[in-house]
Formats: sequence, C-alpha cells, structure tokens
Amino acid sequence: MLLRFLITRAANIYAGCFLSQELKSIRSLCTGYVYSARLYGGAPSSLMKTFILAEDRRFFDHFGFDCRGIARALYMYLKGGRLSGASTIDQQLVRTLRARYERSLSRKISEIMLSIALQRHFSKSQILQCYLEVAYFGWRMNGYRQAIKRLGMVERDLTLKQASQITAMLKYPLPRKPSDFRLQQIEVRQRYIQKIVSKGNSVPQCIENDSSSF
Repeated sequence: MLLRFLITRAANIYAGCFLSQELKSIRSLCTGYVYSARLYGGAPSSLMKTFILAEDRRFFDHFGFDCRGIARALYMYLKGGRLSGASTIDQQLVRTLRARYERSLSRKISEIMLSIALQRHFSKSQILQCYLEVAYFGWRMNGYRQAIKRLGMVERDLTLKQASQITAMLKYPLPRKPSDFRLQQIEVRQRYIQKIVSKGNSVPQCIENDSSSF
C-alpha cells in the first residue's frame, strides 16, 4: 500500500508539472463522455464485463498501471514471445485520446503517468465507459455505439455473443470490406471470450455499483 501511495503521489506530481495541458484536455474529454452516459445511459454491462475479461482482468485492482501485467509481459518476451499485453484499459484510453502510438519510452512513461493521474478524477467504471466511447472497432466504428449500429444490433438487448464479437473487434478491427481471414480471426477471438465467460470468470460487482455514478 505504501508503494502504491508513493507511485500515485509521484505520478500526480509529474503529470501536474510536465503534462498539465494534456491532462486537462483528457479530463475535459472524459467529463463529456461521462455526462453523455448520464443523459443517454452507459454501455451495457455485458459489454463492460467481456471487455474487462478480454483486455484487463485486474482492471478494478490496479491504479491505472499494472505491475503484474508488466512483469508477465516481460516474462513472456524473455521466453521468446512478443512484448505485448501490458497496457491497462486506462493506458489504452489515454493513448487513444492523445492519438500517440509511436513506440518510445517517453511516450510509454507519460502514458502511465497520465493513466495514474486519471484515478483522482474518475471512477473505474467511468474510465471504462470513456474508453468504450472512443475505442476503434473498425471502419466507421469509433466507439461501441457506432459498432452496435453498424452491426445491426440493439444496445439494450445486447447478448453475450454480440458483446464478445464487439470486444473481439478491438483486437481485430473490421475493415470496410473484410476478408474471410479477418472474419475468421474475429470469430475465433469471439469464441475465446465467450469461453472464459462461460467458465465462470467474473468481474467484481463494482460494475453495477459504480455505474450509478454516471
């Protein structure tokens, strides 16, 4: 707990001193998305759950930066794999809003600092909601609302299979004219997500409880 406090404190100071304009811009955008969710309703809980299970299972346990995730990614990299899968949902949100995707240490550090700093201003469910509003799922599908519309789904009746399909498209965005191979990639990923949900994997009740803050 002391280490977490020190890291959070250092990140807030760093972001306030060196990234204040970017933090202000990100806060403003997120505030707009949270306000929109209050007016029109937040993302379906089924989509939020599949998103967490597929992208960041420790989402409600970390503070924007997952030390375990970094350690696991480094371990897999040293075993001969690719260095991937270490970014939290919080970091993915910051990266998308900043529109910075270059592979550099400075970008990664500033992204982590901003992700941690966001915890002071928004709840976890609000951060997840914001990312769902801006995540790229494919051609003309910036955000889950556009994805649901383009796929001909009904938001209030979103099934587990449909939520899994949308979540799968985060890793494999759907182009305007998808190839058979891309459709197969999405289907395989969709089945995997459905499988981990059906196995009894769950996320904390925090989703339902925290969503009242919208």
